Amino acid sequence: MPSSVIALFGPTASGKTAVAAALRALLAADGNAAALISADSAALFAGLPIITAAPSDHTQLVGVVPLTEDVSLGDYQRRAHLAIDVALATDRIPFVVGGTGLYFRAAISSLAVPPPVAPERRVHWQAEYDRLGPEGAHALLRSVDAEAGRRVHANDRRRVVRALELAETGTSLAPEHDSLWADDARHETLLLGLDVPLPE
Repeated sequence: MPSSVIALFGPTASGKTAVAAALRALLAADGNAAALISADSAALFAGLPIITAAPSDHTQLVGVVPLTEDVSLGDYQRRAHLAIDVALATDRIPFVVGGTGLYFRAAISSLAVPPPVAPERRVHWQAEYDRLGPEGAHALLRSVDAEAGRRVHANDRRRVVRALELAETGTSLAPEHDSLWADDARHETLLLGLDVPLPE
């Protein structure tokens, strides 16, 4: 094999699941077992198979978090790193498949992830979002972190709240180095990207 990890990225409905299944079958035909690992933020949650088009063929990190629980990027990264390391330790090829760019990068790289904030600060910022309304909360975000404000829509309550939490700690939802294809992979990684016209 040319790499120890295979990572397949593509937009929603680009055929990632079908391509991953075909590549997994080819690997198996050559005597290589693959461990499929999802890098989709929504697929983490149980009970959303139709909305997320979650794969059903034994993909790890799919449907593992109850809808009633919160999960951070850091939580996901720890799970993904463990899944990749266990696969390598058991002579399987980790095959990361996803369409959530930040989660995809967090899975394969040493991306520094801000620590979670204290629960009471999240409650505070959620209450502030509700008090100020979407536009008011977004205006506040733009005043403390202009770049995060450009990236997050005012109606995305969860991300506006998260961006305000991070701004309060001196960090940002918008990373300083924002490149999906960064060279900080934890293991040798073969990156594959799908670019399929939507009508197809």
